[in-house]
This record gives sequence, structure tokens and C-alpha cells, in this order.
Amino acid sequence: MESSQLSLVKLVDKTQLKPFDCGDETLNTFLTDKALAYHESHLATTYILQQGQQLIAYFSIFCDCLRLQPEDFPTRSAYKKFLSEVLVYPKRHLKELPAIKIGRLAVSKDLQAAGMGRRIIEYVMAMAMEQNTICACKLVTVDAYRESIPFYERLGFNFASQTDTNSRTRIMFFDLAPDQ
Repeated sequence: MESSQLSLVKLVDKTQLKPFDCGDETLNTFLTDKALAYHESHLATTYILQQGQQLIAYFSIFCDCLRLQPEDFPTRSAYKKFLSEVLVYPKRHLKELPAIKIGRLAVSKDLQAAGMGRRIIEYVMAMAMEQNTICACKLVTVDAYRESIPFYERLGFNFASQTDTNSRTRIMFFDLAPDQ
């Protein structure tokens, strides 16, 4: 993700945060008020994307799993169909799929149409695939804000459940190793 003008920095206690505004106060304040505490508590790792002295984006990643529950689907056959689509050979005992979660993703208001979000998602996917040598990771998950759902759909994310249809956020996933 680095180029001659971009740098990616892991947030640590010595990181000097530059002013940042993505247009969403919850995401802005997570970076300034909570991200470091999440890091110190081993809950999430936050990365800052800078261009020169400007903070242009950040994202936080968490370990996650997608819990497979029949009640998350309208019918038992829909649940079985979902299992057959994400697993080569569905295992009855397998109730959770290992995942990496993009817990926060924010891009500066000035660059939101510049493809930066897509590049960050692609970077996280590559990171997850690289980490598969240490710990298996089948999916990338997000709790997508309703207004962000089209963005994630364009990138190939699918809904994990139908029970959150009317929620402020929807659980979505991208299969890193789609079964053939």
C-alpha cells in the first residue's frame, strides 16, 4: 500500500495524529479517543494512511469469526445452501468461520471518491491471505453502515444474515477462498 507519496503507519502511543475529518463524528472520535486504548488492550490494530503530513484515512482490524446459525436464515434450506456455498465440504460441527474484521474504515472527506477505500479493502484482504501461514482466515467481515452497503457490494461482499435487514448496520463478508 506504500507508494512514493503514501505511508502506512501502525497506531502506537507515540503516533502523532494529524487533524482528520471523514464526515462521520463517530469514526472521527474513534480514532482520537478509542483506537489507542483498543490497541493497548489487544482488541484492535489501527493503521493510519498518510500522504506527506496529511492523515487521509485509517482502518482498524479485529480478529473475528462468522457464527453460523440456522435462525439467521429464513429457512433451513437457505442455511444449508449458504453452508454449501462457503464450504467445500460442510462440516456439521463447524459453527464458526475464522475471519478478520474491518472494524473501522474512514477516508478523509476530500478523498472519498478517489478509490482509497477500495485500496484499503484490497490491502486488508492481501494481509489476511498472507497471515494464513500463521492462522487460518476464511473471511473478511464488516458491520456495514447502511449508506456503505453499496460500496461493499461492489467489492464482492455478501450479507451474512437476513435477521439484520432493518438494522443500522448489516454484517457482510467476503470469502477469501471461494470454494469451487
